[in-house]
Amino acid sequence: MTKLNRPFFIISASIVGFSLHLIWEYVQCTPLFVHLKTSPTHWSMIRATLGDIVIFWLAYLIVAAFKKSFIWPWDSAGLISWALLAFISAVIAGIIEYFALNRQLWTYSPINPTISGISIVPLFQLAIINPLTLLISKKLLILKDKTIK
Repeated sequence: MTKLNRPFFIISASIVGFSLHLIWEYVQCTPLFVHLKTSPTHWSMIRATLGDIVIFWLAYLIVAAFKKSFIWPWDSAGLISWALLAFISAVIAGIIEYFALNRQLWTYSPINPTISGISIVPLFQLAIINPLTLLISKKLLILKDKTIK
């Protein structure tokens, strides 16, 4: 990836991630979560999705710092880096769930699967969608580069 492509990558990853996370938020919110202080609205879904994008970039930048490269997905295809992205994303989601439950922002419906009182759904969401976002964005950048040449 050239420096010229970095803005395209950042924008495409943000758009792809936003789209995937927004769909997920709408699918899982009502059946799995009970909001205690306010009912879920379109705006709350968008805010949650923006938070998911912040988590994506935070996890991505942590892996980039570990790899010492902003363009680490292009530098190496190491499975450990991708697994680290998924793990960091899930850990951040778990921390957010813990604090949200303690602040009584929401609780879980009876069908929501939990481990130690924390829903596994957001952990899987971030651990799956964040690497998928990166993979799709990487493919888009490759396609863009091929069409320009």
